[in-house]
Amino acid sequence: MAHKLYFDNVDTIGAALADGTMAISGDHDEVRTYSNASTLTNESYATDNILTTAITGWGDTDALRFNLGSAKAVNFAALYFTSAEDVTIEVHAHSAIIGVMSETKTQPSDFSAGWNIIHTTAEWTYKVWFVSAEGATIDNLTQIYLGTALELPIAGDGITIEKPYNSFVSSTYNNTEFSNKIDTELRKWSLQVPILPEADKTSLETLMSVHKNTRSFVYYDESSYHHVRLAKPLTFNQVATNAYSAGTVIGNPSRIADQDITQAILYFADTDAIQVAFASAITNDFVAIYFTVAEADTIVILSDTASSGVATVRSTISADFSIGWNVTEFSEVAAQYWIVKAAGTVENLTEILIGAKLTLPLEPTANITTAHKFGTEEIKAHGANRYYISKHDNYKVITVSLDHMTAANKTSILAFSNTVTDRQAFIYSEDSTTGPFHYVRLVRPLTFKMVAPDIWSCQMVMRTLTS
Repeated sequence: MAHKLYFDNVDTIGAALADGTMAISGDHDEVRTYSNASTLTNESYATDNILTTAITGWGDTDALRFNLGSAKAVNFAALYFTSAEDVTIEVHAHSAIIGVMSETKTQPSDFSAGWNIIHTTAEWTYKVWFVSAEGATIDNLTQIYLGTALELPIAGDGITIEKPYNSFVSSTYNNTEFSNKIDTELRKWSLQVPILPEADKTSLETLMSVHKNTRSFVYYDESSYHHVRLAKPLTFNQVATNAYSAGTVIGNPSRIADQDITQAILYFADTDAIQVAFASAITNDFVAIYFTVAEADTIVILSDTASSGVATVRSTISADFSIGWNVTEFSEVAAQYWIVKAAGTVENLTEILIGAKLTLPLEPTANITTAHKFGTEEIKAHGANRYYISKHDNYKVITVSLDHMTAANKTSILAFSNTVTDRQAFIYSEDSTTGPFHYVRLVRPLTFKMVAPDIWSCQMVMRTLTS
């Protein structure tokens, strides 16, 4: 058994439709011959993507013809019923629009309400396809499509099932809460496919581009058929030559560098990766990761000289990440493309910095001052009354006095200042990779003072960022 997707990958919805009759003959009633006739009513309902309106007038031996325009491989027919029915339905295939059928599959069954799958005995490749009644009328049949089933090579650990509440909670203008119940209980499946051949990748791309999140299809979970839609686009990671992994797309990957430490990257699942492409090779020796909640995760940092291919692992971080910044150093290396990959599901990650650290030339007696600032504004009203408005969180201003710098120190710090200016945030660590860490911006440009030949001093004033 296997997990399968049944969707319209042969463009049944675009087929030319016609109705007629299927005559039964032969010594053992094994021959089926189609001829045109006006037998069905509302045959267009079969491909209108509306599940509530049934094809009518479908009596014994009546048939609906699908002309796909060219020969296409098919191994199933999907039929949707609004009510359960005990009928016999046949699926036929032929190279011409009339005549004796080349293939016939008879399915006597108690068709349930919802989607039902008729599997052909093998994969048939034909231009014209037929669905007919045998021995009874067909009521409550609303949709029909054909295709080839896609078997997904996934195990139990690649499946996540979410069953949200069938209700929602909202509030009125005065913050009074109310709830409302939704009639239908919904489920959400997240499937992570570790290895996907090129052909299957193409099939999934067809599903994503044609069906999007508007057309339904059938998902088989090894025991039941489910009527589903895509919740979000797919993303594919090349894991080897012509081999891919597929899963849900990372939500808002740009958040890793938006300087907002409150908004998390979404759907960052196992083997998902974010590539950072620089304009040229950049020398880096650390990665800093911000979490809003403490987590035990594994994150892999890789680099590459090309946008695709085999990347080199620079650091595998398996740690209990604390709330706030978590910094890991690695051997200095230059590369244009840097990759952050999840090993397992990563949640509550909001920001990632990859760069080269700058060690400040501080003496043990360095003059470091920290000033705490309120995030409020005082307003003086008539009568000397005072009002206070909370505009943002409190913050700190950190002033670091750098004395007795060499010319090389001055050059490095000036290059850093010209890069970040007062626009780009960075991390100031009080003690290497152990911290405490402060997410800051420069308050003003640096001013250098020569205190001796080729010896310089300056003050670096930084302001911590507020939420």
